[in-house]
Amino acid sequence: MIRRRLFLGSASVSLLAGALPARAQPDPAVAFIERRGQQLLAIINGDGTTDQKQQKVAQLLSETVDMNGVGRFVVGRYWRTASAQEQSEFQKLFHQLLVENISARFGELRGLKFHVTGPTRSDDESQGVATVIERPGQAPATVEWRIASQGGSLKVVDLIAEGASMRLTQRGEYTSVLQRNNGRFDALLVAMKRQLAQLQQS
Repeated sequence: MIRRRLFLGSASVSLLAGALPARAQPDPAVAFIERRGQQLLAIINGDGTTDQKQQKVAQLLSETVDMNGVGRFVVGRYWRTASAQEQSEFQKLFHQLLVENISARFGELRGLKFHVTGPTRSDDESQGVATVIERPGQAPATVEWRIASQGGSLKVVDLIAEGASMRLTQRGEYTSVLQRNNGRFDALLVAMKRQLAQLQQS
């Protein structure tokens, strides 16, 4: 079953004019994750119906996550075999599944706390921001968000939880469905629709 769970951080220091001491400037990626994380927590822990929260989560994810890029990544080479209509439908379902998976956990996520601990390693494509997530009655979990600049805006492109890349995990799940169905992209869409219906009924 396909599971939905979906990254730029660097340390910067600038010198002030004259003889004033150096002062650390806010790291753009750290500030980005801090702001977006707090926005998500405000939705989860705030008032409103499930439908209202879903709409807010969907908007926040669109602004925060490189949904199209991650979507293309998780199906790998099969993306090129899909028609334009199939690609469009896939991206729509991909987004809906992520929103529904978060929505299905609104109850258990209440009371969650989110702490940014700072920037981590960088590579040619992205930089990381480390966070600690605390849930009532559970041990704290360390999550690294991978951030990249997309068209001048920062976007989450992956997250690393318990040492595992979520987009790599998803790639294995999605391509497994495709391989079992002889690479038929329409079969993947059927599986995604089935999972979406199950989530909406739960």
